[in-house]
Amino acid sequence: MVGSTFYFYRKIGFYKINVIIELTLNQNDFYCNWNKLIVG
Repeated sequence: MVGSTFYFYRKIGFYKINVIIELTLNQNDFYCNWNKLIVG
């Protein structure tokens, strides 16, 4: 029981971390493109 719940939370945690990383990467790409539009 404890092992399965730990595995479940670990899976959720990795999923959340992946989502956060993807969002930050997308934001960085967006800001880089925006800066290129403004500066370039």
